[in-house]
Formats: sequence, C-alpha cells, structure tokens
Amino acid sequence: MPRSLPDRDACGYAGVRRHAGLVEGSARRARRARVGRARRAREPAPRHRGAADRGQGRRPHAARPAGRQGRQRSPHARARAVGARSQPCGAVHRFRERTDHQAGFRGRRAGSAARRRAVLRLSPRGRHSDRVSGGAEGRAPFRRTPADRLENQRAHRHRAVQTPRFLSVRLLLSCGEASGDLYAGALTRELRALDPTISISGLAGPQFAAAGGTLVDDYRDIAVTGLTEAIAKLPRSFAARRRLVSAAQKERPDALVLVDFPDFNFRLAPRIKRLGVPVIYYISPQIWAWRAGRLKTIRAIADRVLIIFPFEQSIYREGGVPVEFVGHPLVDLAKPSAGRDAFLSARGLLASAPTVAILPGSRPNEVSRILPDLAAAAERIRAAVPAAQFVVARAPHLDGRLFDVVQTRKLGALAIVEGDTDTVLASADVALTASGTATVQTALHDTPMVIVYRMSPLSYHLLRRLVTIETIGMVNLIAGERIVPELVQGAFTPEAVAREAVSMLTDRERAARIRIGLANVRARLGGPGASKRAAAAILRVIDERRK
Repeated sequence: MPRSLPDRDACGYAGVRRHAGLVEGSARRARRARVGRARRAREPAPRHRGAADRGQGRRPHAARPAGRQGRQRSPHARARAVGARSQPCGAVHRFRERTDHQAGFRGRRAGSAARRRAVLRLSPRGRHSDRVSGGAEGRAPFRRTPADRLENQRAHRHRAVQTPRFLSVRLLLSCGEASGDLYAGALTRELRALDPTISISGLAGPQFAAAGGTLVDDYRDIAVTGLTEAIAKLPRSFAARRRLVSAAQKERPDALVLVDFPDFNFRLAPRIKRLGVPVIYYISPQIWAWRAGRLKTIRAIADRVLIIFPFEQSIYREGGVPVEFVGHPLVDLAKPSAGRDAFLSARGLLASAPTVAILPGSRPNEVSRILPDLAAAAERIRAAVPAAQFVVARAPHLDGRLFDVVQTRKLGALAIVEGDTDTVLASADVALTASGTATVQTALHDTPMVIVYRMSPLSYHLLRRLVTIETIGMVNLIAGERIVPELVQGAFTPEAVAREAVSMLTDRERAARIRIGLANVRARLGGPGASKRAAAAILRVIDERRK
C-alpha cells in the first residue's frame, strides 16, 4: 500500500486509496503556498526576467529558460512530496520532455537570459569542450526556439564575435576591376574547395558570382580610370560602400578581403575594421610605383597583406606590415581555350598569316580613348604587312558600340572576340595592349607587345607628379628594365604604334630578344597554385583570430 498523504486523516477519507495526481483540496494548496514562499525567501532574486515574464510568448517545454530548470525538482523528488501514482511501472516523462542524456547540456545553460544568448562572447576558457549540438540515439525530436541559433551574430553588438570552428566561415570581399573580379573568382573557387561551407559575398562581378560568391553590389557600375573621370562615379561609389558596411554590420564576417582597387577599399576598410573584423589585402596597390605614402594607410588597416610580386615583400616588411608572398594568380588562369589553328580557322582567319591582337582595355572610358588610335595603327600595319590579320579582344559586358570604330577601318581579315583574351593572345604574333594586368597576361603567352595608354589631360598631369618610376608597363617593372616599348599620352600615336608592331613582325632577332625578357618575367611570378595559397593564408588568419 502506498504511504498515506499527511493530510489524509484530516480529510476524513480513511481506508480509501488516492491517486497522487488528484487535487487534494484547500489544505494541500495552503501547504504548497507556504513551502513556495519559504523557498523563494531563501533564494536570491533573479537578475534577469525570462522571455515569458516580459510578455514575449511561451517557449516550448524543451526550451524553457535554464534559470527555471535549475529550480525544478526531479520527478522522484515530486513523488516523495506528494505521494506515488497508482499506475506507472517505469520512468515517466512529460510531453516532449528531454531525456537524461541532455541533462548536462541543460545544466550548462543555466543562468541569465543575457548570458545564455551570448555564449559566443565567452573566452576560450569559458567554453565547454564537449558537444553542444547534434543529437543522440533515442532522442525525442523537439523544435528549437529562434534564440537557440547563435550562428547569426546580431547587428546590435558593438564588436564582431568570432564564431566557433563548427560554424561556417563568412567572408566579405571587395574588388573593383575586371582583373580583380577574375582573381576574386579564382580565390572563391579555392576557398570553397578548402571549406565547402564557407559563405562569401561582396562587391565584385560575373567571375566572382560564377564561382559561387554572392554579389552585394556590382563593380561595373563604379569602374573608371583617371582622377577627374572618377568624380562622376562618386555618388554610385558611396552607395556601394554603404551597402558593404551595412552587410558587415548585419552578418559580422570573419574577415574582409580587399582585392586591389585602393581608392575605394582604403575608405571601406576602416569602417569594417571598427566592427572588429580583420582585414586581409590580397593583391595590394602598387605603392612601389606611385604614392608611396599609402604604405602608412595599409599598415593601419591591414592585418595581413598577400602579395603577388616577390620584390614587394621587402617593402612591406621594412614598413612593418605583416606580408606573405603567394605568387601571381594569372600563372594558373592564363590558359587558352583552343589551339591557334582551330581558333583562327573557326573565325575565318588563316593560321599561317601574321596575326595582331588588339587589347584596348576593360573599362568603357579606356576603350573610347584608346581603341580609335589602335584601329588607325592597325590600318597602317596592314599597309606595311599586307598578309596581317587582326583579332580584337573585347572585355565581357562592354557596349558593342564602342567597337564600331574598328569596322570603319580597312583592316581586311578581322575578328572581334568577347571573353576569351587568353586564346586571342596565345594565337597572336604581336599584341597592341593597354597598360595594366593585360601586359602580364600577354607575357605569360610569350607574345611580344606594344604597351599604350591615354587618359584625360588633367588626370595625366596630376598623376605624372605622383608617379616615381620611369615606366608604367607591368612587364617592364617586373623585369627591372624596358623589354617592350611603352607609348603613353602624347607618344601614343597611330604612326608610332604601327612602327613598333611592324618591327616585331619583320625583325625576328628583336622578337627573340623580347621573348627572352618575357621568360624572365614569367620566372619571377611564382609557380602554379597562387590562388590556393592565398585561400589557405586567409583561412589561417581567421583560425589565428579564433584561438
């Protein structure tokens, strides 16, 4: 027989077996009230009120505030206080009650609501090394409340919270040119190969998006060259920067990755860094060429600089900037899609004919300033070398009307190819190219070249006072000598371009000397795997911050 309840005789029901779950009358309620008041008097008042007390709705039983669970008596303690039920033969659980193997986890979460929802703010000593997620065999399913998902870092926090290792890495990226978008795409592919759960978003373009990145904004709306030309793009640039800062405040990335584009990124980085986000500069500005004072800015904003030219390493180390040489990504990316014979034949051109590649740039204002004179030069080249044929490399998404000027010239055999610059260069005997990354791309295909450039007169006048070097061509800078001709601003005329190109087509010894210099340039760019090394370096920086 079960033990009689203390107030059974007082109620006058002797000899009758009672069920422990039935209401026992006003005497029992009074006794429970006295016990409850005594217990609350002994316990300190809670510092925080639960969500239910604040009127935020009820939580499921499985997700009750830990402070309440800490005061809850076990089922056995309750049975000793009110008596045993008549029917159970084993352990009894309430609806959706968690089983005993979760008791330790529930106990660890005990405390105030603020502390429960700020687990990620704890120092490494304050975290438990055992598992806090996942399931176990025999675990009854239950729904988690929104407060239990702590991977999303709240925008109201002043500092970014570095997420534990079992949560996915988030990166914010910013680039602003066609070459930067190309590098960002290659970097994104390698990051996703190393960590398939990684999330990458930012300012970039189609190459980045095709690799799996999420566009916060498109660089093509703000890309421009020259100082005076950039003024018209300022409102759009400010809007793009606001979007990136807002994304960082909302998502709290593990790192900000900057890809060149210094005029924009130098102003973006401090705003993101103030959120506690580390900044990694991949493909840093050419401070060795002009505006050397920018080294001070890079030292202030960058936690790590990943460089693509070996000679840059000593500059940054002497300037007190953490630096790592990863090599040039174009070594892997500069691959033709087809052989010369197949490529030219498919476009109605002869594989045996002298072929001249024309690369007028990747920005609309570049093309409009450079292509007309290159087309005029091509007409003169064909007059000197009648068998010459021409292939124009058109950067993706440029307005086709920019290239109408080529059609007005008497060039004979001509093809305009969009989005396959590497195959154009690999199939050419000589290249007429705008200064920039395309010169390195041309060197990787072992193609002699004439480097040209033109900007607005005011921009050129202002930049000329800032430049500290005699050459602007990247291949000449890497080689340490002028191995290919440069025709800039006033020196860039159709006659001068045609003269240099005809010399390379007809003088085999000169072409051979140029190719020897280009081989030295390729040797200084590092071996294959630059994008993979950069991706690994970025993840190491994040791991170091989490430790």
